[in-house]
Amino acid sequence: MYHQWTRRRSKLASDSLCSRAFVMICWLLTWYSLRKANRFFRTEQYERSVRYYIRATGDYDNVDMVVAKAGRMPSRSLALRLLVAVERIGRATVQNALGADCFEETGTRHGEFWGALAGRPYLRTLGMIVRLAFEVDDINKAIESSLEILRLDNWDHLGQRHILPSLLIRAGRYEDALSFCQVWMDPQFDGQARPRGGCVFSPPSSEPLSPAFIEWHSEFHMHTSQMLNGALATYRLWGDCELGRQYLMLGAQGNPGLMAKILAQIPRPDAPYRRARVQNGREDAHDYRWRAQDLWMASDVWTWASRNQDVRDAVLKTCYNEGCTSREAAPLEFKHCRCDKAFYCGKECQKAHWKTHKSECKGDHPPVESSSPEHDVDSEDSTEEPDSDSEHSASEDRIIW
Repeated sequence: MYHQWTRRRSKLASDSLCSRAFVMICWLLTWYSLRKANRFFRTEQYERSVRYYIRATGDYDNVDMVVAKAGRMPSRSLALRLLVAVERIGRATVQNALGADCFEETGTRHGEFWGALAGRPYLRTLGMIVRLAFEVDDINKAIESSLEILRLDNWDHLGQRHILPSLLIRAGRYEDALSFCQVWMDPQFDGQARPRGGCVFSPPSSEPLSPAFIEWHSEFHMHTSQMLNGALATYRLWGDCELGRQYLMLGAQGNPGLMAKILAQIPRPDAPYRRARVQNGREDAHDYRWRAQDLWMASDVWTWASRNQDVRDAVLKTCYNEGCTSREAAPLEFKHCRCDKAFYCGKECQKAHWKTHKSECKGDHPPVESSSPEHDVDSEDSTEEPDSDSEHSASEDRIIW
């Protein structure tokens, strides 16, 4: 009996040793693949780096690094091809970690992938696929990936609620876009997860907003992108109606700088801005214009927005000099001073008001610097300064693109 137990213990020790050796060999192979892929990436041999990056994801801890590298590849189609392969590998890894049924509606982690560490790299991979598919004009692929993120993460930790509506509008799915926006703007879900992340797509309501709804959103300033996407989808469905005008008014009041840029037809930014931000601030305005400004440049949409009196009241500025009643005739007509808070109709008013305004700038209320530097040191894709004349509101931690 003793000899049988000894032989069994020796066999278990041998199996354990083989298992550890196998794990070490696999780790060395993925480490070698990642090192080689990075060398090809540094020398701009992106095509050759792809297969090694795919091999490197054999170690699931490398997925986030590979996703970041894909976002910096100049060839978006090549980067998208890489991420599609990474997504397949990640899906199998997540199933091994969370169970074979984790992607099914009946799975125990369904809708709560962000709470599982194995689910986060997979969700971030899908998020980058959304961005790259949008950049290569594969709107259907972008929508498919965005819907999958929301299905797996009903709380939407990656901010897809700000991205999906404009994609749906591009695809002509106006009812789905409006339904999605209405779910995310509904106060009854405040602090709760939306069913399927807001992607049930029930028929949208055409009823005008109640005074209580308008007051609630005016007080808490719901994210401008929801309001503007809701306004755009409503206009495409029913034309110039009361509901569309209400959404447009709330969006303009929440971020007048954004609407000023749209109405002034400032050129669309070339890339998103990927830095920390405050809700309805200049960075959010920059990203929304990158995603959706061309949708507002359609002649009928732009005319509808520019003639709305509530929008004009929110966007057009009055001279900051006391006693001067001059008001802008067109958006961004007045120039702001260096503190980015005061706007003047001309140099005379700025000079006359300087003694009063000086105490505001240099006294008890020093100017607040932007949270975003002139250049994004963390992303080679984003070097453009974000919009500089938007209003700031409550802070929000989230990921955009």
